[in-house]
Amino acid sequence: ISYFFYRPIQQKVLKKADKIIATSPQYLETSKQIKNFKDKAIVIPLGLNPKRLRISEQDLKEFNKLKEEINNKKVVLAVGRLIEYKGFEYLVEAGQFLKNDTVVLITGRGPLYGTLKNKIEKLNLKDKILLLGRVNNVSVYMKNCDLFCLPSVSRNEAFGVVLVEALYFGKPLVTTSVEGSGMNYVNKHNETGLVVPPKNSKALAEAINTILSNEKLYEKFSKNALERF
Repeated sequence: ISYFFYRPIQQKVLKKADKIIATSPQYLETSKQIKNFKDKAIVIPLGLNPKRLRISEQDLKEFNKLKEEINNKKVVLAVGRLIEYKGFEYLVEAGQFLKNDTVVLITGRGPLYGTLKNKIEKLNLKDKILLLGRVNNVSVYMKNCDLFCLPSVSRNEAFGVVLVEALYFGKPLVTTSVEGSGMNYVNKHNETGLVVPPKNSKALAEAINTILSNEKLYEKFSKNALERF
C-alpha cells in the first residue's frame, strides 16, 4: 500500500538519475520499478572487506566447544534474521532427510524463533537442527562450517551478502532458485554449489547430502567458491 503513495516520487527520481545501480543482472531484469530505465542501469554486485572477517582465539574456542558437543559432525550453516522470507522452516524440515553425520546450525534472531523451535521439537530434530540465536562472531562459524545454505523463498532476498562471506572461506553453497533474486548470481549451479527449488525441504536435503558425501564434488565447489569470490 505504501508503494502506491511513494511510487510517483520514486519514478521522478529514477527519471532524473544519471545512473541506476542494481546488485545483480537477475534483479535488474525482473524489477518492475526500473523496467523503463534499463538503458541507464548498470550492475555492480555487493562486496565485502575481508579485513572485517577476523577471528579471535576466544571465538575459535567457543566454536570448538560446540563442535565437541555435536560429536564433530559435519556442519551446515545458515545465517539470517528469523523471518518468513528466509525460508528457515524448510531447512528445519530438511533435517528429517539429512544424513546422521550432519548438523544444521542456524544463527540469528527474529520473530519466528519460537515457531522454529516448536517445529524442531515436534519433528524430533533437536540433535540435527540447532538454533544458536545471535552469536559473537559469525565469521568463525563461516570459516569452520562444511557448507553454507541460504533457503530463502522470495525476492526480498535481493542478493545475500552472507553468500559472499561463505565464498571467501571457500564453502560450497546451497541456495534456492527464486526468480529475480541475486542469490543465484552469487552461487553458480554446479560450479560453486547447487541450486534447488524454493520451499522444498527434500530438495534442500538432497543437495546438502550430495555435496557432503562426494569428496571430489566438494573440492570442486570449494575451489570454485574461492575463485568466484
